[in-house]
Amino acid sequence: MNHYRSPKVLQPTISSRPFPHLTSPFHFPLSTFHSPLLTKINWVAHVFLSEPCIHYQLGNLIADYVKGRTWPGIHPSTKAGLKMHRKIDAFTDRHPIFQQSKLRLRAQGYLRGVVIDLSYDHMLMKNWARYDHTVTARAFIDNFYRNAEQVLDQYPDAINHFARRIIEADTLGRYAAVKGIQRGMRKVDHRLSPRVLNKERATDYWDDVLREYNQIETDFLEFFPALRGHVAERKTQAPRLTG
Repeated sequence: MNHYRSPKVLQPTISSRPFPHLTSPFHFPLSTFHSPLLTKINWVAHVFLSEPCIHYQLGNLIADYVKGRTWPGIHPSTKAGLKMHRKIDAFTDRHPIFQQSKLRLRAQGYLRGVVIDLSYDHMLMKNWARYDHTVTARAFIDNFYRNAEQVLDQYPDAINHFARRIIEADTLGRYAAVKGIQRGMRKVDHRLSPRVLNKERATDYWDDVLREYNQIETDFLEFFPALRGHVAERKTQAPRLTG
């Protein structure tokens, strides 16, 4: 295995360390941001489309987990990443190619969009060299993990633990394999409410994805340049943030 692994041993306990830039202890319990329907886990594209700033990347990663909410002392680049995440999702959800990919799976279904999100992350990993000639997908993800670990103690405990679980499980890197889509489906099912599970599961779509795999890849290759262009346009409209 050549991918980055944290030298730290993750502990289940929650630190009460205050933010260094705050004058009093500041602490979020793990339940503060927990969502029973945390189905958006298409994180590879969000990190890839971020500014080359770890706080911005983390904001783009955690946006669904925190439901877009901020906290006292949030880094301005993290806040910008949260906003970009919403713009990416809004553009994606209304794009006709994304809608076409959903229809390839089934005519109806509550979780079709979630499954296409997961599939598109795999397609990005598979076709990485088309979009970045300077670094491999594996190296990019390892660098993100490494940089994230340097700053996560500046974040609320719940976010810290959430991000570290992603790093420890190599959640982003696993999308390089087709089975990474299925693994993502299982993670979605684990977070679904009993009400939704009674109707359908993300894993119900696995055979649909395999059947339509080539067509979904074709859709992605047409869609992703449009998304990159949209993101680039939005970036030029905002001041560049660093940190």
